[in-house]
Amino acid sequence: MRPDSNPLVPAPPRPPDPEPLAPEPPAPEPLAPATPDPEPHWSRAVRRHVHAPAHAWFAACAPGLEPLLADEMREIGLADVAPTTGGASFRGRLADGYLANLRLRLANRILVRVATFPARAPEDVVRHAREIPWEAWLCSDVPLRIDVAAHESRMASTGLIATKVVDALRDRMAAADLAMPSLAHRDASGSGGDPDDGPTDLDGPLPQRLLLRLERNRLTVSLDASGHALHRRGYRTAVTMAPIRETLAAGILRFAGYDGSQPLCDPMCGSGTFPIEAAWIASGIAPGRDRTFAFMRWPSYRPATWGHLIGKAKASERPVTARIRGLDRDPAALAAARSNAQRARVADVVSLDRADFARLVPADADARSQGPGLLVMNPPYGLRLESEADTAAMFRDIGRRLGIAWRGWRFAIVVPSPRLVPALGLPIHAAMRLAHGGLTVTVVRGQVP
Repeated sequence: MRPDSNPLVPAPPRPPDPEPLAPEPPAPEPLAPATPDPEPHWSRAVRRHVHAPAHAWFAACAPGLEPLLADEMREIGLADVAPTTGGASFRGRLADGYLANLRLRLANRILVRVATFPARAPEDVVRHAREIPWEAWLCSDVPLRIDVAAHESRMASTGLIATKVVDALRDRMAAADLAMPSLAHRDASGSGGDPDDGPTDLDGPLPQRLLLRLERNRLTVSLDASGHALHRRGYRTAVTMAPIRETLAAGILRFAGYDGSQPLCDPMCGSGTFPIEAAWIASGIAPGRDRTFAFMRWPSYRPATWGHLIGKAKASERPVTARIRGLDRDPAALAAARSNAQRARVADVVSLDRADFARLVPADADARSQGPGLLVMNPPYGLRLESEADTAAMFRDIGRRLGIAWRGWRFAIVVPSPRLVPALGLPIHAAMRLAHGGLTVTVVRGQVP
């Protein structure tokens, strides 16, 4: 008999029945798709008021350049271009404003007209200014500088006009749940960080400029889309006495018909502005490719649009085929020119050499090796010479030297006064009056017989 079958041996106890398994929890209900945060009011306003419509724009320039600027604007594809005193207007969408800042060589700055309305009394200003979609144009964290001008209007107080616009702006921003931008004021020197003041290098962001112009009881409200003035290309940090602005140099080259297909020589090149601008024209380099602009701090800024325009601009650049040369007798001026050409990335296509124009003879003028081209110069004048008689003698010498060494060359010369033009003794094909360095100068063009 097996031990476990012996009735005298008690059977081992049965293990307890297992606890019943707890029922599985029900499967969770599928999560509802997350509801996106509602779109901010200001974002919708940007699309409706800034991205979608065409706007009125204004490209400002030096007095005298208006027709040339208008031609340049049409060349780059801007629409409804109309020259007027101090610049030219056009119509376009936001990308056209970007394009104008990027490609225009002659413009000083680009403005967008935000609103225009009748304003005969302070309450008119407040009422109409409240209707401007400020939240679509301004960022709360970018300081705002307000410039006001009033002419032939019932309201003569520029301070009152500015105050009423600020009141309306504050109300509108508060209604959009946005903070009011801080107001930037002019400093003790009176410059107030003006984009046209100070060194020619780009020295940091500026306040957003809001321009209010009351003319015959009608107020035009504009925003500066450029920031630093457009003559600040970013390359000219080394300067010499009385340099010419880049926008003026480009305008004079355009006036002379320069397109990069023929040689160019500036025998008094100073800090190299004419040769560098000529190299950018010849190679198709967009003057705004290496800098930033005020519109990049707008709520509406589209980096992809800007990147597309930059890509198209770089794709259109081309090699320089005709010689570009700058001469100067001052070693310090040449050092500045070479430094600027390096920053402009054209040092390999611009020849900069020491020479005295007054002593040049045809054998020395090897810039003539490719045949007649354009000779452009901004000779010393005004405060740099002791008297008008000295200036007249200098221009007579220039005319004689051109007749000896530069026969067949076209020329464009900056002359401080129309009275001095005859001293050149050269045939003049056209003349242009131009504001430059606090003076109104004459630029003459012609061809050496």
